[in-house]
Amino acid sequence: LAADLTPTGTYHIYAKETNLHLKGHDSTGSWDDPVTYWMPFLDNQYGAYGFHDATWRAADAFGNISPYSSNASHGCVEMPLAAAKWLYGWAKVGTTVTVES
Repeated sequence: LAADLTPTGTYHIYAKETNLHLKGHDSTGSWDDPVTYWMPFLDNQYGAYGFHDATWRAADAFGNISPYSSNASHGCVEMPLAAAKWLYGWAKVGTTVTVES
């Protein structure tokens, strides 16, 4: 599904939030995931896309899940908690994000 792939292009982080639940639904079901760090960079007809921690993932899963898999994200960039914490501290609102295929 197009909505489940991270859209390619150049964007900017437009907010930084902590300790919230990312909620949504699509043809694969619905989700309500607690995240510590959330840095969205795109909002379109399918919803918001951004960087966030994914503590429900095994450490060796990051970078190894096909985006076409039923276990994939819904287009966000999922990160280990330590990496998301680092990015949250480093990136400012307005930081440029380039997504390539």
